[in-house]
Amino acid sequence: MSGPKSLRTLLASYAPSGGRIPGGSEAGVLGAAWPAAVGADVARRTRSAGFREGTLTVLTPSSAWSHQLTFLAPTIIERLRERCAGVDLRRLRFVVATGRSRLLLRGDATAQPAGSRPVVPGASVPPLEERASDERAPADGAGVDEATAASDDLEKVLARLRRAQSRLDERRARAGWQRCKGCGCWTDDRAAAPRCSVCRHQARAAADGAIAGALAGAPWLSHVQLQRELASADARSYERVRRSLMTQWELQLHNARARLRRDAIDASDRVVAWSYVMLATQRRREDVSDAVLASVIGRQWADALRRADDVGTRVRKAQRPAREKSTT
Repeated sequence: MSGPKSLRTLLASYAPSGGRIPGGSEAGVLGAAWPAAVGADVARRTRSAGFREGTLTVLTPSSAWSHQLTFLAPTIIERLRERCAGVDLRRLRFVVATGRSRLLLRGDATAQPAGSRPVVPGASVPPLEERASDERAPADGAGVDEATAASDDLEKVLARLRRAQSRLDERRARAGWQRCKGCGCWTDDRAAAPRCSVCRHQARAAADGAIAGALAGAPWLSHVQLQRELASADARSYERVRRSLMTQWELQLHNARARLRRDAIDASDRVVAWSYVMLATQRRREDVSDAVLASVIGRQWADALRRADDVGTRVRKAQRPAREKSTT
């Protein structure tokens, strides 16, 4: 942790062009944008409490607030995405606050709990049993009036928010905006319709993950061969994922240099090394010659891999007669 950051610092890292915001700043950017996205009335009764894996957690003063705001989640997500284009926001999670946070959101942080007695200096303190019974049994009508007032307040706030969103939707429809077919949010990128930028990013990440999984299992596959199994594996996506895997495996080989110098590489090191060679040459392991192996990965790695292959071959030959004898 680098310590607290000022609002000015957080806003300075805001990336409206769609670039990713550095890790650790996304929650701060969303928190700064929350009042403008939901309005002053809702902002007084809610607080953003954390952001992780695309989900923003929001504290509310009651379950009624959480329930009603859940219906408005798509609208709120859309507004936050407009203000925080570099944040991969996908979901809102509303949680009822507890303790002092709940009192603050209810607007009565300085009030005493209903039914409690004021503490007068010098007066005797009531027994715990009596205080507990007082807290369980508030004055007649006090709890009902408070709940009714909170419900009325909530309905008024949400009604204003719905009216404002309805007017905004009408203006966007007149301007030619379209709703994303994936998440339902408005988008003015007509060339990219019917998907918004966030949904397109998620679809691309899923497609890249499928390509990476296929290449991890069969690194020798070319783009043409892979596309027979994955229709979404276009040439650009294939090359992007291929370069990413090459970089990842090259880093792992670099970190294994100390073991290589001691001639102590393990099975996982050999798997990474062979995967790197097959991906670079687009050849199966048995089709890679010694010269090609050395040119791709270096003589020291090539010798270590061939020694391991020789040891494995001798072990298999030694075990073969024992297996044949056991079957007879």
